[in-house]
Amino acid sequence: MTLIALTALAAVFDLKEERIPNVLNLAGILAGFILRLYRAGPGGLPAVVTDTAAMFMITFLLFLTHALRGGDGKLLCAISAIQGLIPGCRILFTALVLSIPAGLIKRFETDNSPTTIHFALPVFLSVLLWL
Repeated sequence: MTLIALTALAAVFDLKEERIPNVLNLAGILAGFILRLYRAGPGGLPAVVTDTAAMFMITFLLFLTHALRGGDGKLLCAISAIQGLIPGCRILFTALVLSIPAGLIKRFETDNSPTTIHFALPVFLSVLLWL
């Protein structure tokens, strides 16, 4: 439920303000740490840190290539903090596939509008599909 609420709020912010607030992403990361530590105990700390850091590295590379914006990457870090790296990667991959139609439409528009898409919406849909 935390993941659905987090990604739904991120999608709303992304659609309305074209950004995902850092406070929302940081709250998601903190919630992920708390939930994972609650489930696994103190021994789960290395796993949650590793999962979040690995997703950060993946999304940072996508950010450097302009495939993602910063807030999207931080949202995916929060998802990995909550669910783990493998589910986070599944959600990322599914969101990338779901965003292909929007990307193609944007690519072939002739009105010179920005080519960025609201990636938090495919992330939210991906979370719904995986959960």
